[in-house]
Amino acid sequence: MKIPILCPKCNKPMLTHFSYHPTDGHICCKTCKQYNHDVSFFSHEKDYDTVHLIMITVNLTSQLHISFDFWQNKVFIYQELDPKNNASLTTIPFFEPDFSNYDDLIKKLQTYIVFL
Repeated sequence: MKIPILCPKCNKPMLTHFSYHPTDGHICCKTCKQYNHDVSFFSHEKDYDTVHLIMITVNLTSQLHISFDFWQNKVFIYQELDPKNNASLTTIPFFEPDFSNYDDLIKKLQTYIVFL
């Protein structure tokens, strides 16, 4: 999957920044954080155009997040439980997200969460 230039929700250009991680090397992150959505795409220095990880905040008030890990073929659901960064973590079967309709994707993810 290619990293988009525009946000799949609001269609505005995403902010791009680069960072260095000791074990992963250089990482490119494209983010869009708005009042009603928060989505981030990550890629590795070996191929900045290909998605490695996608993070979506499904519920901004309860800090419910979904991560699509394309290297491990896993989808992680986690929720920040308290300010000390304690979180609950669950996995669901991997599927490639369809960003052609962002709201439908969020509804699909919320449905998965209900049945956990």
